[in-house]
Amino acid sequence: MTSEPLGGKPEKKLISLRLPLPLLEEIDTFAWKHRTDRSDIIEKSCRHYITAVPCTECGTLNPQSGKKCALCGARLTRPDQWVEKLQKDTDELIFRQRQLCDVETRLESSIFSLEELEEEISAEQKPFLKFHIGDSYLTLKEIQKALILSGTADLSKDIREAEALLEDPDQSLVPDMIGRISHRLAELEYLEGRAEHTIESNAELTRKLTAD
Repeated sequence: MTSEPLGGKPEKKLISLRLPLPLLEEIDTFAWKHRTDRSDIIEKSCRHYITAVPCTECGTLNPQSGKKCALCGARLTRPDQWVEKLQKDTDELIFRQRQLCDVETRLESSIFSLEELEEEISAEQKPFLKFHIGDSYLTLKEIQKALILSGTADLSKDIREAEALLEDPDQSLVPDMIGRISHRLAELEYLEGRAEHTIESNAELTRKLTAD
């Protein structure tokens, strides 16, 4: 859009932005090298920013035509799919949170089963058994810590904020929230996988020691 100032040539009306001085200096240097005007660069940059698709994993802005993030390679979610993805990921996180409680109970039970074997095995086997029990308790404590936090701070806070955002979606806030929920999901999936592996190892060790 242009305007006709008194006694001069038309000027471009820029989108109102407060850009930091270092960025303006870089823009001026680029404009001088390419024999163009600062306003043209800012206008094109703003147009790209407004139409770009942010990656919900790393936040990088990508062209609308892109299918994957140019930086991290994650599949891009379109703005019209953001709310649907946030709802799906939030539901999954709540399910994982409940499932981790069940995994905690099974892991604790498997540790108790190992401890009951201490009186039945030989002295040579006891150091190995105690080491395995100690390692299992470390995993259990990590899960318990995550569950305690989920009830008082980080995890539950993210869930509550996601649910509030879903009730009154703000498209400018949804991508960041998707990233936070995805991060929480990855944390719980890691803990759950580690616990399942420990439970299987404890069961295998129990079978081996009882067979001996």
